[in-house]
Amino acid sequence: PTVASSMDGRPDAPHHRRQARLLVTDGLLTRVLELDVHSQTPLWSVCSVLTLRTVACTSKQAALAVRAWLSTAPHVIVDEVDAQSTTGWFLRRVCPLLRSVQIGGTTWNVIALVSGSHVRVKCATSAHAQVLAPFVSANHGIEELRIEGPDGRAAVHGTEWLSKFFNKHIVSVGSSPLPACTVAFGAALLARNARVQCFTACDTDVDEHLLDGIIEAIHRTPTLRTLNLSQNRISNSGTARLAAALEARPGLKEVIAQANGIGVPGGRSLGRLLEAPACSLVELDLWGNELGCDGVVPIARGLAHNKTLRMLSLRSNRVGDTGAKHLGAALATNSCLTKLLLSWNRIADDGAEALAHGLRSNSSLKELNLLENCIGDDGARALRDGLQWNSVLSCCSLQCNRAQSNVVSQIEAWLALIHHDDE
Repeated sequence: PTVASSMDGRPDAPHHRRQARLLVTDGLLTRVLELDVHSQTPLWSVCSVLTLRTVACTSKQAALAVRAWLSTAPHVIVDEVDAQSTTGWFLRRVCPLLRSVQIGGTTWNVIALVSGSHVRVKCATSAHAQVLAPFVSANHGIEELRIEGPDGRAAVHGTEWLSKFFNKHIVSVGSSPLPACTVAFGAALLARNARVQCFTACDTDVDEHLLDGIIEAIHRTPTLRTLNLSQNRISNSGTARLAAALEARPGLKEVIAQANGIGVPGGRSLGRLLEAPACSLVELDLWGNELGCDGVVPIARGLAHNKTLRMLSLRSNRVGDTGAKHLGAALATNSCLTKLLLSWNRIADDGAEALAHGLRSNSSLKELNLLENCIGDDGARALRDGLQWNSVLSCCSLQCNRAQSNVVSQIEAWLALIHHDDE
């Protein structure tokens, strides 16, 4: 059948191919292919990559046969459920003779993706973009990338946009008519950048699935130091995968993940990361992530054992007194954190007293931000008294709480006195 090019995205329509695709759902297919590893009948050509990988897992002989077939395959089929960046990178690695790839009934010309100067890709979903992006990243002569959505919207990126992914230290994916697809291609292109130190993709519809492409980029860019994914939809399961990637990638120092709805499960994943000996994070910003006290508790436990983190922002996470008590206990043993931001967290006197107790034995914290909480005079006095035992803290912000201004002024005066020589 005629293969549709990447320029038109026509569906692959011949009736006999649709009939052959039905065989993929047959429960006996894996067994048939396993027994047929030597002859490699035409049935192989209508099996999806996911099915072939399932066959490859049945035996070493089957694995060798599948890899041998893929190494010469001119056309492959990708199931919708297997449409992700790892599949794209896999195909690019093991299929050197690949000429076309089919996803969900639409076929793209791989030659056009890899060598065309003006590449036009019509993507029904961002998952399609993730499969195709690794091929575009191999295109060293590309001058324009036009991404089209199913609703007629298009994002056109020229040489200026493309070049920053190849050689800039700071790379940011800004607003786009198709933000998720743009991020998918941008993350893949980033793998060619040997200089990038900061990657930002804020408010770009990144969800837990699209995050996989960014994680691939993290592993392929050893120079990356800062990752900003604020105001997306990473959620708790995406956070678990990101935490695992950060543990395996010690060079990444700063993660900004504001307003991603990671919730309690996400807090547990990040707590385990902070506790891991391989953790190398220096700054972690989790503003507005609906952690609650149940999500903050595991983070506090991880903080108690962490040896690298210098700044932790938990602003606007409903930490409450329970969360503050665990953070206070962490401060008592932590010896590296220098900045803790806890504004807008419903912390009252009990929480403030717990933090004050932690400050008595803490030797590293320099800034504690408690703006816009519910701390009254008792909590403020506890902090004031705790500071008598602490000569390191230089800033304790208590404005917009319930404490009287004279108690807050006493704290400010004390800090100004003991740090007078530092100015």
